[in-house]
Amino acid sequence: MGWALLLLLLLVAVAVAVGGSWVPGMSKKEAQIQWVTVALNEAAIDSPSFRAYVNHYHTKVTRLEDWVQSYGQTVNSKYVETAKEFRAIKRGLLGSLLPPPDLLGGGLTANQTYAPLIVHRFNGDYEAFIKKVSSVVFMRDGTYSGFIQELMRDGVDPYEVKRKNFEYFQSKFDAALSQSQSLERDGENSSPRFLRDESAGLFDMWKHYLDASLGIVAAIAEIQLHLDRFLVQVTSQINAQNKFSLSNAEKEINLVPELDDYVSDYTSWINITSKTAGPMQDGLKQSQRYIYHQAMKEFEPSQDLAEYNLDKMNFAGSSTDCFAHVRQKKAGWLYMKSFVGSDNKEVWVRRWCFVDDLIFGMFLLSPAKTSVEETDKFGMGLIRAKYLPEVPQRFAFQLTIKGAGADKKSDLELVFQAENVESLKSWIQIFQKAKSKYLTLLEDNKVDVSYAAKRYPPRFLEFASSLTTVNDQLLTTYDSKATISLIEKVKKDFKTDSIDSLMEQKSFGFLLASTPLSTKLTPLALLSGVQRNKYEFYDAIQANIWGVNTINQNGGVSIKIGESNKRLKVADVYPSNYPDSLKALNIQFKTIFESINYEYAEGILQSIDELLLFRFSAIWAANRTQRIAAMFYVTEKYIYVYMSFLGFSHLSRRPIDSYSSVEYDTGVRNVIKLHTLDGLHLKFHVFFANYKMVASKLQYLIEARQGKTKKTTEEIITKFQEIAEVYQEQEGSDRKAFFNKESEIANTLGKTFWNINTSSKKLMDRCKNIRKNYTRTYTKCYPISSKGLMHILFGDQSKVFPDSLFFADRNSNYNTNWYWKKVEISKGTYQLVRSIQFNLNRTDNFLSDNAQELSTNQRIIRMIENRYYEVDQDPLVMKIPFCHPLKIAAKYVITEPADPESSANSKLHLSSNESVFHTNYKIEYLETKTPTFVETVVKNFIERLTYMEFNMIWRAVHYYLERIGTHSKTVKAMKLGGLIGVISNTEDAEKEPTEKDEDNETSGEPLEEWNSETRESDTNSEKMAAELSKDMEVSAAKDMEANMNQRATYDVTYSVSLLLKVLAKLIVSRIVRTFFIVLRLLIVGLSFVGTALSHINKTLLLGLLVSIIFNLFFSGRSTMNYWSVKKANSIFNDFVAGNQKSTMERALYIKDMDLLTDYLSNSDSNAAFKKFNEELSTSRGNQYGESRRQVAVRRNELLVELRILQNMEKEILHGDYRKFLIQEIEKCRKVHAEYPKVWVEDPVLKKYCDSCNEELQNLSSKLL
Repeated sequence: MGWALLLLLLLVAVAVAVGGSWVPGMSKKEAQIQWVTVALNEAAIDSPSFRAYVNHYHTKVTRLEDWVQSYGQTVNSKYVETAKEFRAIKRGLLGSLLPPPDLLGGGLTANQTYAPLIVHRFNGDYEAFIKKVSSVVFMRDGTYSGFIQELMRDGVDPYEVKRKNFEYFQSKFDAALSQSQSLERDGENSSPRFLRDESAGLFDMWKHYLDASLGIVAAIAEIQLHLDRFLVQVTSQINAQNKFSLSNAEKEINLVPELDDYVSDYTSWINITSKTAGPMQDGLKQSQRYIYHQAMKEFEPSQDLAEYNLDKMNFAGSSTDCFAHVRQKKAGWLYMKSFVGSDNKEVWVRRWCFVDDLIFGMFLLSPAKTSVEETDKFGMGLIRAKYLPEVPQRFAFQLTIKGAGADKKSDLELVFQAENVESLKSWIQIFQKAKSKYLTLLEDNKVDVSYAAKRYPPRFLEFASSLTTVNDQLLTTYDSKATISLIEKVKKDFKTDSIDSLMEQKSFGFLLASTPLSTKLTPLALLSGVQRNKYEFYDAIQANIWGVNTINQNGGVSIKIGESNKRLKVADVYPSNYPDSLKALNIQFKTIFESINYEYAEGILQSIDELLLFRFSAIWAANRTQRIAAMFYVTEKYIYVYMSFLGFSHLSRRPIDSYSSVEYDTGVRNVIKLHTLDGLHLKFHVFFANYKMVASKLQYLIEARQGKTKKTTEEIITKFQEIAEVYQEQEGSDRKAFFNKESEIANTLGKTFWNINTSSKKLMDRCKNIRKNYTRTYTKCYPISSKGLMHILFGDQSKVFPDSLFFADRNSNYNTNWYWKKVEISKGTYQLVRSIQFNLNRTDNFLSDNAQELSTNQRIIRMIENRYYEVDQDPLVMKIPFCHPLKIAAKYVITEPADPESSANSKLHLSSNESVFHTNYKIEYLETKTPTFVETVVKNFIERLTYMEFNMIWRAVHYYLERIGTHSKTVKAMKLGGLIGVISNTEDAEKEPTEKDEDNETSGEPLEEWNSETRESDTNSEKMAAELSKDMEVSAAKDMEANMNQRATYDVTYSVSLLLKVLAKLIVSRIVRTFFIVLRLLIVGLSFVGTALSHINKTLLLGLLVSIIFNLFFSGRSTMNYWSVKKANSIFNDFVAGNQKSTMERALYIKDMDLLTDYLSNSDSNAAFKKFNEELSTSRGNQYGESRRQVAVRRNELLVELRILQNMEKEILHGDYRKFLIQEIEKCRKVHAEYPKVWVEDPVLKKYCDSCNEELQNLSSKLL
C-alpha cells in the first residue's frame, strides 16, 4: 500500500503556499515558499518513522501529565499549607519586631513625641516591603494553576481524545491485517471474490485509520502551540514579579536582569509565531483534507475479479531496455517470517522494506516503538526473488540473499508476505526489474555497478537493529569495521561527557534544532554529520529525522549511477580556533541539509563542502502580515534557511554574493534588513542573539566575498570572535551603566555625551593637526562608509580624479588615472603612488585653451581599513603676472565619524553608514615670505578656486551616490568605483605610465593583498592609536621637495592677455546672465499669474476686477489728498523755519479790455482803437508787462495797507462793543433767574436778550 502513495505524495510535495509568501530573488515560477508536510506524508503511508514519532511524542505528553499531577499534589498537600503557615509566621514576626506603639505612649520613652509614630510607620512600611519581596517567591493565588488548567483544557485534553481515537483505529487495522495474513491458502480464502471483499473491508478500516493518523499529526501541532504559550505565560509572570518599585524608589528595580533579556526574547518570539500559526494551521487542515481525498481516489480497490486471481498471476514486465535507465523505487510494509526462542518458534514480524534502484534494505521499530532502527543493506547482485504459490500463505514470495547465512558464506532465504494481491505483484515486479537492470548494466560494462554486489552494515551501532529474532540477527552486522559507536565518536570529538545526556533526553545543551519528526534517537541522529556512510542510501539517520518517504528523503535520487564514488563525504577539517560549540552546530547543520532532497532543489543541497560559520534564529517578515520562524546557517558562500513549524518544513539556500549589504534598524530592536543586488530586501527579527552582532558578521562576509582575496575560515572565525567580544563588552558596559548611580545623568542625556576611546581621539587630533598646517580645509559628510568613499574617489574605474580638478579639461579623452604602484620610500616604509594625467585648461573650461598636457601624483600614505585613509596630491606650481611662483598642494583625508553609533564598527574595522571627507589645500608663495598686496589678492582668489574644485569633487561623489542608492552602498561603490589595483614590483613602479601599460592595468594586486603590510594590526588598537600620533609625512614631504627642486618649468602659467580675456568674458557673461535672470523672473511671474487666473472662477474673477478698480480709485484719491497735505505741511514748515529761498509777491491786475475801454477810448467800436489793440496783441503784447506787474504789485500793497487801516478802525470800537454786549447778557440772565415772571410776560425783553446773544456770537466768529 505504501508504494501506491508515490503519486499522491508527489502532489503533496508541491507545497502548501501559506499566504503566498514571495521570496526576493526568485523567478515568477518560484514566487512562493515551498513547504513539505513531512509528518502528514509519513502518516499517509503509515511509515515506521510516523509510528515512532507519535509514540515518542505520546511518552512526552504522558510525562507532562505526570508532572502536572505531581505539581497538583505538591500544591495541594504541601505548598498551600506551607504558604499559609509562612504568611502567619510572617505576620506574627512583623507584629512583634518592635513594642506596640500604644505601649510606647504615656511616658515610657524619653522621646514621647515621635517614638510611637516612628514605630507605627516603620511597621507599615516594612510590612509592605516584605509583601513585595514575598511576591517574588510566592506566585499570585490561582495564577499558576490557572495557566496549567488552560494548558490541560485547550491542549492536552483535545490531544488525548485524538490519541485514543488513533489508538483505537490503529489497533483495529493492525488486527485486521494480522488476521488477513494468518489465513491459509484454500479454495474459499483464495477465491477472487473473497479476496476482493477482503480488500474492500481492509480499505474501509484503512480510511478510518488514515483519518485518525492525519488527525493525531494536527493534534500534536496544536498541543505544541499551547505548550509554547504556557511557557511564555509562566516565565513572563515570574519575570514580572521580579520587577517592583518601592514607594520612595526613583526607578524600577529588577532583581534578575539576565532573566529579563532572554525571557523577553522568548516571549516576543512566541507572540510573533502565534500570529502566523492561524494561517499555518489552516494550511495544515487543507493539506490534511487533500491527502485524505486523494488517497481515497488512489487506493480504492479494483472491482475487477481478474485482478484477484492468484492462479493466473502474471509477473512479466516490460523489456529490460524500457527500464534499464529508469530508477526503480518502492517501499512499504511486508511480513517477514522469522524465529524466536531456543526452540525457534515461527513468528511473522512486520518490517518496512525498500528498494532504492539497486539496493534493498529494511527499517523496523525499536522494542519500545519510539525510534527507527535498520538492518544491513544488500545490492541487487546478491538477491534473487521468486513467487511461492506452494506455501500456505496466500501472498508469499521468497528472497534469496547470497552470502547472508549464519556462516557468512551460505545463502539466506527469507520468506515475505505482502498485504494483498496488488502488493504482491508490485513487489515481485520491482525485484525482477531491479535485477534485470543490474544484469543489463553489468553486461554492458559501461557503468560501474560493483556497489550493487555488496553488503552494507549499519554505520552506527545505536541505530542498528536491536531485535532478537533469528532473521533480524542474520540481517544485521554488529562487528564490522564500518560500524562505529556514534556516542563514543562524539565523545572523542567534543571531549565532553555531555553526550551521555542525549540518551537521557537532555539534549538541550547542544542547542538542537527542531526537526520535522522527533523520535527517541533524533537528538543523537542530529550529531551524525559527515560520520554517516560515504554512500548516500537510505539509513536510520534519515528515518529518525525526515522519515522514510521518498519525498522527504534524498536516497540517491540526485546521484547518477557511477557517480557515487565522486560524491563521497569527507570528514571536516576544523581550524585550530574553531570552537566546540560551533562544531556541534556544524554537525547538525550538515545532518539536516545532507539528509533530504526536494525536487525543486535537486543536486543543490547535497555534500556541503564548507564549514558553518555561525547560526542565528530569526523571524522572517515575508510580507506585512506574515512572520515565519526560521533557522539561518551561514557559511562562507551561502546562507542556508531551515524552517520547521507546525508540521511544515522548508530548506533553501541563497549565495552570499547575491546580497549587497545588511543593516540593523536603529528605531526597532532586533530588526535587521538584508539587501539584495536586485534592490530588494529581506527583513528579519533576530532573537536569542545580539542583532547588531549578527548584522556585523553578515556585513563582514558580504564585503569579504566582494574582495578578490579569499579569507580563510580561520581568519573569519577570528574576526567573528572579535565581533562577539566587542558586542559582549558593549552589553556589559550598558548593563553596568544602567545600575551605576554615577551614570544616571549620562543615561538621561542619552547620546549627548559619550566616552571617546584612545584611537578615536588620536584620529581626531590627527585631522585637527593637519588642518592647522594647511591654508584651507573643507569638510563634508557622506552617507557611505569610508571604505566605499575611498573606492569612489580613488578606485580603478573612478572618474572623480582628474575630471574634478580645477585645471583639468573635463571633456578630454586624455584624462586618465593610472594604477597604483607600491613604492618603497625608505626602508620598511611604503606608499601607494599613482599618476593622474589630464589636458590643462587654466580657466576651468571658461575659455578654450591650448591642449597642454599635465600630470601629477597621488599618494596613499596612511590607511586603516574601514576607518582612516590619507591621500596626498603632489603640488602644482603656478606663475601669475606680477607675483612670485605659487605652489598649491592638496591632502585628502577620509575618516569614519567619531560618534557612539559607529564606535563598535570602528573598533572592528567594519563599514558604517557615514564617513567624513576632509579636503585640505596648502597655498603658499615660493621665494618670498612677505607677499605684496597684489599677491595677497591673488592668493585670496586662488582660495576661492579651491572651493570651486571642492564643489566639483562633491558633485562627482554625489553623482556616484545617486547611482548607488540608499542601500548596499559599500559593495556598489566597489563595483562602480572599482577596486584599488596595486603593482608591487618596484622596477615597474619607477617607470612612467605609457600607452602600452594600459593593458596591464587590471593585473595589479587588489588592495587586500597588501593591507597586512601597510595598515595597523586590527587586534591592537592602542598600538594603532600611538602610531597615528607620529609624523607620517616626513618621507612624503622630502619626496615632494625633491620633485620641486627638479622642476625646470611651471605647471600652470597665466599671461596678462589671458587674464584680460577672462575678465572681459566674465563681465559680459555677468551682464548677460543678469539679463536672462530678470527675463526669466518676469516670464515666471507672468506664467504664475496666468496659471493662477486660469484656475479662478469667472464670476469670482469679475468681482475681483471690479474690486481692484474701486480700490484703485479710492486709493488714488486718498493718495492725492495725502500728498497735497504733506506738501502744504512741508511748505509751512519751511516757511516757519525760514528755509524758503524764493520771495512771494502778490499782484492785482485790471483786465486789459477794461483798462483800454475805460481809460483810452470812449467807444468800443472806435476804428483807431481797434487797430491799436491788434498791433499791441501781436507785436508788442509783452511791451508793458513789467510795468504793469510793478503797478499791480503796488496796487496790492496799497489795498493791504488800506485793509489794515480799516481793521484798526474796527478794533478801536470792537472791545467796548463786546464789553457792552456781555454786560447786557448778564443783566438778562439775572432777570431770568430772579424775576422769572417778568421774563415770561415780557416778550420785548426776551427778544432784546436774544439779539444780544446773537450779536456776541457773530462778533466772536469774525474774530476767529
